[in-house]
Amino acid sequence: MNDLLTDEELTELTGYVFPSKQCAALTRAGISFIRRRDGRPRVTWTHVNAALTGVRHSVAEEEDRPNFDAI
Repeated sequence: MNDLLTDEELTELTGYVFPSKQCAALTRAGISFIRRRDGRPRVTWTHVNAALTGVRHSVAEEEDRPNFDAI
């Protein structure tokens, strides 16, 4: 389930062949990915399925800062 998508699967999923277009399509779909050195996106099936089911992982909050708006 945590396997990486192949280049062919990415093409089928996004509908694009060019890596820059694939990255843009993944971003629009809310699927997180990493970009390889050659510019191609790498994503796991877990990330794809989470985006399709609407599951969002909570992001750790940044450390507490003063509320400058209150001043």
